[in-house]
Amino acid sequence: MTKVIEVFVKNRKVLTESPCFVRVEAGHPCAGIAPGVTYQEESVLPKDDQHALDIVRAIAKEKGLDVKVYNLSTTKGRLKARFKGVEKTPTILVGDKRIDGTIARDSILNALE
Repeated sequence: MTKVIEVFVKNRKVLTESPCFVRVEAGHPCAGIAPGVTYQEESVLPKDDQHALDIVRAIAKEKGLDVKVYNLSTTKGRLKARFKGVEKTPTILVGDKRIDGTIARDSILNALE
């Protein structure tokens, strides 16, 4: 039976560095700092979440395992996390073994044994 590694991450919304010029009247919520200027949001993974995901993908590729990624920024991800008892990210589940917080390659390999 092929083992599946489940990874729980959560995107964060950040403002882009460059302004986006739009035609908006003063006082409108989209006006941003100055009328006609607003900043776009971008979804990014925090460093710890991205690091955990990179480690899991590398191990899965080496060992021929499947990876399921759940993003807690989505409804499906939040529901799956609640069902599995995941409260923070990054969290990795390998069968009934759980790894929370800072993820190390050795801890994932130990969970696979």
